[in-house]
Amino acid sequence: SCYLLSCTTSQVDVIPEQIMFIQQWNHPQFIYLLIFLMIAALCFLYAYFWKRLRALTMNHQLSTNATKLTAGKARTHFFVLSAASLAASSLLVFLLPLSAPLASFTIVIGIDLLLCIWLKKHLERLLREIEKELETEKANIHAFSRRAETGSPYIRPMIYLLMMVLMILAIMGPEGAEKTTKLRRTPLTVTILFDLSRSMDARDIAPSRLVAARDEVNEILVQSTGDEIGLVYFTDTAVIQSPQTLDVKSVQSFLNRAKTSDLPVHGTDLTKGLETALRTFNDDNDNAYIENDHGTRRVVLVTDGETHTGDIDALIQKYVDRHIHVDVIAIGTEKGAEVPDEKGIPIKYDGKPVISQLQGDLLKSIAERTDGIFVKYTTPVESSKVLIHQWDTLRISSKPRGFVSSLYRTQLYPYFLYPAYILLILFFLHPILIMLWNKVRNFIRHEVTRHDENLFHQSTVKSGNNEKKSFKHDNGD
Repeated sequence: SCYLLSCTTSQVDVIPEQIMFIQQWNHPQFIYLLIFLMIAALCFLYAYFWKRLRALTMNHQLSTNATKLTAGKARTHFFVLSAASLAASSLLVFLLPLSAPLASFTIVIGIDLLLCIWLKKHLERLLREIEKELETEKANIHAFSRRAETGSPYIRPMIYLLMMVLMILAIMGPEGAEKTTKLRRTPLTVTILFDLSRSMDARDIAPSRLVAARDEVNEILVQSTGDEIGLVYFTDTAVIQSPQTLDVKSVQSFLNRAKTSDLPVHGTDLTKGLETALRTFNDDNDNAYIENDHGTRRVVLVTDGETHTGDIDALIQKYVDRHIHVDVIAIGTEKGAEVPDEKGIPIKYDGKPVISQLQGDLLKSIAERTDGIFVKYTTPVESSKVLIHQWDTLRISSKPRGFVSSLYRTQLYPYFLYPAYILLILFFLHPILIMLWNKVRNFIRHEVTRHDENLFHQSTVKSGNNEKKSFKHDNGD
């Protein structure tokens, strides 16, 4: 989050505006972490239950078999109720819509708290039933139980649970109102043409070509402040997922959910993808770009290059005529890898596994003919860095056309993250702070007691002296 915040605000003259209320959460899927939060709460309850139960059994050395049986039933009862509570909480997390993450988060947290409170009350009732089974040494049992509960046993669990809630809220990426920034730079108009064919699931690049391609494009989007970015998916068909927009965050949200099963797959057709990407550019601006080509209209083709249909030569000529440049990020290796289906099983043709190989020559030809940039994937985010560097060189070589506007959202995660850090420190230092507080309190009490004793001693001595003077005075009379 800190990295994204620094990238968003770098080289930007931000128009000062008041931070408004939270308008969106970047990662609503992190609501699933509430399941682990519920597990942590149940562990705290079990620790409390086990401490009390152990206190009762240890103080009753001559406990009967009935008492042991009751304790065993109590443990079993607790585990069954805990499992039921955890299952209900998990089911609720999966059923509630991620489109309203804050409402879902609040509902789950509220229900989890109610379940934990109900479980605690139920545990106390079970412990009272066990205590009734004990017929001797009740005084010792009560004294031991009281000693086990001293020192505020609820402080650490409450600090921990509140800290975890704040952590989950922080990593959900809360953002404020949409704002406008002004920056002095040459903007680009870019369309990301993203391959979603089945071959992108090949694993010659870890963990898969699709994941590696998404990481590369995300790096480009992070560095594209002020640029208009669009997104087009293609297989043997193509769809415009997002028109060219300044709201890069929305493009990122679409991209991060992309899967090869999103489009019907019957092959790969680069021509269909390039035709659709061409439609995202305004024809009215062609004359201005033809007269003075700044190289600011670009298509980023992210693919392994496998194409089974379509005539691409005539289409490439249209790109050349309209001065739209195609930059290529080639994902894959010449050796290739097996293509898995939706279940991860390698696809076979005539009894042999289908091998997908990078078609580097075709992709390099497309980039060269459109005066674009060809980059082959080597290491993570290295290809995108090369592309961004070339774009920055392009911006420097062309004179900035005044101020351009860019949209961004205020990052609000620090308002949740920093209090969580403070609670984390208190969570670990809580015993030390309690010990220091007890020492200070005992020292103050000791000083007050000593001061009272001194006053009492002085008053006693003074009264004794007065009695002696009175006695002498009486004898003199």
